[in-house]
Amino acid sequence: MDYIKVYVAAIVYVDERGLVLPLSIVYNGREYAVDKVVDVRTTPPEHVGGLITNRYDCMILGKLRHIYVENTGRWFVEVGQSANE
Repeated sequence: MDYIKVYVAAIVYVDERGLVLPLSIVYNGREYAVDKVVDVRTTPPEHVGGLITNRYDCMILGKLRHIYVENTGRWFVEVGQSANE
């Protein structure tokens, strides 16, 4: 399966120390609440390659999802695409 990078809008919380946590993302015109941030790490994207990003492992609708933020401040997700498309 091939993956593409899809940029999303993100609503975030920034605490007094500068810690940034996503509260929700808007993907494909729909807002998805982040139920819980499980882990935050600095790593390249898992499937689309590229530069080091901050990856947020989040529970969204009961499933573990990875949300990334580039050093430019742009948020994205990796979306699987069928190789036949």
